[in-house]
Amino acid sequence: LGAGDAGVVALYRSRSDLTQETRYLHRDHLDSITAVTDEAGAPLEALSYDAHGKRRNPDWTDAAVPLSAATTDRGYTGHEHLDEVGLIHRNGRIYDPTLGRMVSADPFVQFPGNLQAYNRYAYVLNNPLSFTDPSGYGLFGFFKKIFKGVKKLVRAAFSILPRKIRPFAAIAVAIVLHDPTIVGAWESGFAAGLVASGGDLESGIIGALTAGAFHQAETFVDGLNLSGFADTSVRALAHGMVGGIAGEVQGGDFLAGFAAAGFHPGAVAGHRAHRRQKCDTDRVHPVRPAARGGGGAGGRRGGGARRGEVRKWGGHRGVRAVVQ
Repeated sequence: LGAGDAGVVALYRSRSDLTQETRYLHRDHLDSITAVTDEAGAPLEALSYDAHGKRRNPDWTDAAVPLSAATTDRGYTGHEHLDEVGLIHRNGRIYDPTLGRMVSADPFVQFPGNLQAYNRYAYVLNNPLSFTDPSGYGLFGFFKKIFKGVKKLVRAAFSILPRKIRPFAAIAVAIVLHDPTIVGAWESGFAAGLVASGGDLESGIIGALTAGAFHQAETFVDGLNLSGFADTSVRALAHGMVGGIAGEVQGGDFLAGFAAAGFHPGAVAGHRAHRRQKCDTDRVHPVRPAARGGGGAGGRRGGGARRGEVRKWGGHRGVRAVVQ
């Protein structure tokens, strides 16, 4: 039985003789299983590990014979113990807790500025009491916890913004932060996605990537020096492809994203020549991609059609009123 970010918290067994049992797993700060209890909370098993993950007696003394758990083969940092051979399977690589070393070399140098990273067999920079390596290829456990904490704080801060005004706020942020470079599109898209979603960091990242893609599509078409119907058609196709792919990646419908994003270039084509004469287009272009990307990401948790509508509203109608 799982509980979101907490991982597996209990084991439920139903046998052929119709008997059932539930065993609850208790963990320490490294996600290592240290105790097992039954449905009534009575302790059934106590587990302990030394600094490098080798099994030891519950009183922290060394075991005279190899130990194993009766309830689960998971133990140190939640990984699978191969007790018959005294190793731990860390998914990407095998770990020897007796040596405190991986048995195969790490293909990545995670931190070039840290000399510990150049020992390709070392486990978590030789600091096993503070860090974990969930995949066997990277010291990500510690940073994952930090990211989760930051994510909760950001969501709490932005959740005070009423849902109905978030799209307006996202467009306002995109306009205030507009910048003629792709970096500016990323920044504006991230901020707009963050505001539109109520503080969801993933939505902010999606907004940044989507805004950057729209910015590049706009730049590419501008470089073709087309005019009239050809300019309108190619621009609509480029924007539609970006919108469709973005919708597909976010779990929505490609056609809905294509239609929502591709509609804007054709709808405002009649205003493009006038706008280029009246204002500096380099200051206007980033606003559309940023708001379009941020608005789409902000609505990503809805269905495919709803996602397309959010992108269409945030990226087209609202911004079109501004650039005109």
